[in-house]
Amino acid sequence: MNGLKMCECGEPTYSYKCELCQSDDYLMTLREKSKITMNNRIQELIRQAGTVEVCRQQDHGVVFEEVLNAEKFAELIIQECVKQVEQATSSPFVSLDDAKRMSHFVAITKHKITKHFGIK
Repeated sequence: MNGLKMCECGEPTYSYKCELCQSDDYLMTLREKSKITMNNRIQELIRQAGTVEVCRQQDHGVVFEEVLNAEKFAELIIQECVKQVEQATSSPFVSLDDAKRMSHFVAITKHKITKHFGIK
């Protein structure tokens, strides 16, 4: 099965061989795959999200495996976006007057984002 999984060494991985621990189960760790496509913060959020155990039916029976906790990962990304909105007024390039004017917009934006995704 191609997709996001956890290697035996605890590294989020794609495919079938882990380059960190040389486990034969995975091809490439998410860290290696993401060098081009994701920054370190995304990788940290993946680690924070952790995994969940799922079962799926195969020809030889039921298989249990650890996969990325996608719901927690999405929640962490949304929380990170809200933090970026909050920090917009604390930029050194934003004057105190502008920050005061922006504060209402920031509060509304944070509320709309979290309400839209059902995040507290």
